[in-house]
Amino acid sequence: MSNTPTMNDVAREARVGLKTVSRYVNGQTNIDPVLAGRIGEAIVTLGYRRNLAAASIRPGWTSRVLGLIISDLANPYYSILTRSIETYAREKGYLLISASSDEDGERHDELVDRLLEQRVDGIFIVPPPKEGRSWHRYRCRSRLSCSSTGPSTPRRRT
Repeated sequence: MSNTPTMNDVAREARVGLKTVSRYVNGQTNIDPVLAGRIGEAIVTLGYRRNLAAASIRPGWTSRVLGLIISDLANPYYSILTRSIETYAREKGYLLISASSDEDGERHDELVDRLLEQRVDGIFIVPPPKEGRSWHRYRCRSRLSCSSTGPSTPRRRT
């Protein structure tokens, strides 16, 4: 067994099938209470944690993670913004990952790429003064939602 327990390890420990463990972990309630008890004990004993990254690649599943890229961590406005977004995200069952681009367009692009690699469900962006690539065109080809604020946010003509 590896250092990180898997659902297979839980199934073996609880003496049940993998599908039963999967149903338990995913919150289904139509499981025999005796089996559910054994699975719960095996999870605690082994220290099993769900792999949300793996779950998020299945159709219809999401990571329940949002990203926030701000341009300057030292700016007090951004701490208020971060706190507001984090509070709202938590109320909706999401985890917020925040990062600072330090007003560097290249760093900003790296952070966008990393968050996309983490399969976040959405990204809030405060673009740096000198943006790298145009994320507006890029996000149109992506599956996620983006929201932008700040002085370099493009304005729509009405």
